[in-house]
Amino acid sequence: EICVAPCRLCSAVCEPINEGMRKACSSQFILLVVAALALNIPPVYWSFQALPFSQCKGSQWLLVDMLLCLSNITAAVYLAINTQDITEAVSALLYDKFMALYILICVGFFAWLCIGVSWSSQGLIAGDNCHENTSKMVSDSLWCGFFYFFVGGSALMLSLCVSWCRGKKSSSYKSGTTSTPTARKEDYVPPYVANAV
Repeated sequence: EICVAPCRLCSAVCEPINEGMRKACSSQFILLVVAALALNIPPVYWSFQALPFSQCKGSQWLLVDMLLCLSNITAAVYLAINTQDITEAVSALLYDKFMALYILICVGFFAWLCIGVSWSSQGLIAGDNCHENTSKMVSDSLWCGFFYFFVGGSALMLSLCVSWCRGKKSSSYKSGTTSTPTARKEDYVPPYVANAV
């Protein structure tokens, strides 16, 4: 019994993670998840590097940026796991309380990026008690953040289009409105061929 307990614990932890990742990877929002991971994990990593320098204004900016980046990743995975078609996706974006909160967080994220640009241009990011690469980490985080707004927004729109197309295709198959191809006439000659002869 003692030997089996660690395996059961591991299974209890890994099973929901595995199921969530399976849903996320098979979702039409996988592009959004990939964009969120690719553009938000580096700023989180840089924030951890700057954590020991808590008196530094740049480190404080990176800490808040890390929380906002983690919310971007969480929202992308949440949307991918909890939506299967266009109706659920639109419902989640318009009516879900978590997504409504996330939209407000996005507004705050954009404002925080603008504050970072302002602090950087005023030279307030790096001081005497900062990590030697603080200004570079903040600059790179700013690039990732603004790029995420473009790439993440594009991935969201593309995912919604894919979801809409998948919904149209499956609904036409379900309703039986697909048309069968018409029989081809053997003596038919296309107009451009008839004119050439």
